[in-house]
Amino acid sequence: MSQFNKLTKLAIAVSVCIGLASCGGGGGGDSGASSGGGGGTVSGAAAKGIIQNGIVTLFDGAGNPLSTTSSPIRTSANGSYTATLSNASYAGPLFVEISADGMTTILNEATGSSDPATGLSGALIKSVGNINAGQPVSINATPFTTIVAELVERSRGSGNATPLLVQQAQVAITTTLGFNPVATQPVNPRDPASSDASPEAKKQAILLAALAQLSQGIADADCPEGTTPAAKQICAANSLAMAYAGSSIANNQATVSIDGSQIQGFTAAISAVSSNLSINQTGASVDPATDPATDEIRMAEMNPNEPQTTEVATPEQGFNETDVAAVKTLFNNLRSNAAALDNDELNGPLETQLADFADSLTSQATGLEPGPFDITEATALGIELWATHQFFAAQDPQSSRPVFFSAGSAACLVLSSVTREPDQPVTGVVFANSSGANNARFVGCTVFGDGASRPQGNGFLELRNYVLMTPISGQVNTFNVESDSRFCDIDFNQDNSFDRCLSLEGNSRVIGGVAGANVATASGNKTFDSMGVTTSMTGSFSGMVAPPIEFDFSDSANPTAVELADTTNVDIDFTATFPDENSVTLVGSGSFTTTSGDQTITTALSSFNVSGTEDPETQESTGSIEAQGRIETQLGALRGSFSADSDAGVIEFTGAVDLKEGSATNTLFEGAVTLSGTPATETMPATASVLFDGTLSLPNRPELVVELQVNNAVLNDTMDGVDTGSLAFTYQQNGTTVILNASRNEQGVESITISSPTSMVTVGPFNPDSAQTVDVLRDGRLAARYNVADARVNYVDGTFEQF
Repeated sequence: MSQFNKLTKLAIAVSVCIGLASCGGGGGGDSGASSGGGGGTVSGAAAKGIIQNGIVTLFDGAGNPLSTTSSPIRTSANGSYTATLSNASYAGPLFVEISADGMTTILNEATGSSDPATGLSGALIKSVGNINAGQPVSINATPFTTIVAELVERSRGSGNATPLLVQQAQVAITTTLGFNPVATQPVNPRDPASSDASPEAKKQAILLAALAQLSQGIADADCPEGTTPAAKQICAANSLAMAYAGSSIANNQATVSIDGSQIQGFTAAISAVSSNLSINQTGASVDPATDPATDEIRMAEMNPNEPQTTEVATPEQGFNETDVAAVKTLFNNLRSNAAALDNDELNGPLETQLADFADSLTSQATGLEPGPFDITEATALGIELWATHQFFAAQDPQSSRPVFFSAGSAACLVLSSVTREPDQPVTGVVFANSSGANNARFVGCTVFGDGASRPQGNGFLELRNYVLMTPISGQVNTFNVESDSRFCDIDFNQDNSFDRCLSLEGNSRVIGGVAGANVATASGNKTFDSMGVTTSMTGSFSGMVAPPIEFDFSDSANPTAVELADTTNVDIDFTATFPDENSVTLVGSGSFTTTSGDQTITTALSSFNVSGTEDPETQESTGSIEAQGRIETQLGALRGSFSADSDAGVIEFTGAVDLKEGSATNTLFEGAVTLSGTPATETMPATASVLFDGTLSLPNRPELVVELQVNNAVLNDTMDGVDTGSLAFTYQQNGTTVILNASRNEQGVESITISSPTSMVTVGPFNPDSAQTVDVLRDGRLAARYNVADARVNYVDGTFEQF
């Protein structure tokens, strides 16, 4: 199946039971520490592990200290800090250094203890970011951000750091770590709440804990900072920074060099911490053998005499961090919806309910078509014939009056007598007089249904309904209506001047029916003009009709027919007007109910309006119908208004889909569905279109506003090429609008575009079967690149995720 067909089926399923394609997780963006609300405010968190009561100092791109509105700035118990610049108009690179005094402690993730940082001098860790004038910014500080800060310091040479250089350094280290340490808020891996952190924060927490584990093996003589546990943690952090000291940026190209001799045992510590559930309660793990970033460190450790080098292309013009955040938010929205909608525990029961309701409609809708509708239409035709016959018989008994009339699939006769056993099917009829004495006593109608070839040849098979209408004494144009369904086996060699199915000759037989004095009542009155032409008719039908039947070819040599329902009840009132001899307009209300086993389906119409025209030459009928009501089973209901126009080829439904569970009823969809299409010709393909527009209510997505438009053009056997089509799917949720457009052209080339007007993000167009890489733009600016074959989004800030 092509990707386009998969997408079409998927989007329709989404609109009926909202199923988006599942999106995997990845090493993508992260929610950093929340920024302060004031202009020129810097906030973040410091960790090696968590640094408590650390002293925060800020510097500009030239290395000059930046004053703050209060001093000193210290980190809190969870390592977070907030500082407000005295000069709120400052914009550019902003370096952060964390130092210690006698009040400072450092959390040791390996042991769980808080170690005093007494005696430690200079910067414990560093970081760097960019600040816009008067705007808040979040800059976290860890041993990994120290690598970024020192890469900027080395690469700037004797000049000042620039915002572009800061971004390039972040991209370089992000690409090699798999997360941006400056934007990733530190968390304590021993805290069970860390399981709710982002994938990036979990990974960073494991690596920081591994660094603490590594520090425990440092000999006193190998740690210039001191012999305390806190000093050895800083020794391990400094060794990590020294491992990256050979890295540089020049000419928009970063060279990330890792000296494995500086960090021997680090990847072993990563593996040990990942599997230690006392230290690692994040619910995540990092395997250096399979994680691309830590595998580079592992390879460097294995080759301590030869640094592991990676070349990273860095952005030439820089990037807008807001653009990256907007794209990540959009993808997270898609991923969140996919995960929620793919939740079998929540949605499984609903999907089962919907499938069962759909099955109940599908299996029993055939119980209403064609039999019951055709029988009631034939009854109306019979009432019209009887009224006309009686009108002319009363006017002038000697003049000719009609005894036969046909329209559509029905033909009716005025009868003087019938052959039957009491309450049994009619097997013979005698026509009433067409002039002279009025001996009319019945109206009999035949409804001609589906036909098929006789397996033995020399004949044909047909499904028919026979209707007998007996006038009720003392009531004008009111009839007792009996009906049956028959399997007719007609032999071409027989004399077919009379109805051999009526007489049940050969293999013809009655499949089912209703008979008796009170099974159903029909009545009607006609209005004539001065020329005796019918101008209007009112009628009603109430009671049981023969259940519909269909062919059964399970025994191909001896086909038969089977009933599609156990019982069928009709209760309908109508008024018909006749603008001309080939047109009719029918208005009314009523219901159709069928039962099959313990299942019941009811179509209750509070109103309907039908208009139609028959072409006198081709006898083809066209017209339209509008109805208001509901179709209901024990499992659910469709309620609202319905319209169909055969000329335009359009069917519309506006209303709701309800599902029942016990005594509870829940609305799944409320809105509009439009179906349209055109048949194929010798030169033009058949077209079909479906539009969903409304609100879906699911257990975990209570108000998801969707609009889906699917168009398909299906070639016939004489045409060259492939089926073409297009799909436009829009959903709105919590103020976010997402649009998916897809198409397939005559060459079979497929194209998909994802966009969001609210976040101004566009992905594509791209061919889902290709190996291309497409730009992800926000308001026209490059924010990421999407690798179609790998389903990977590479952000311009160096982060990535699988989509």
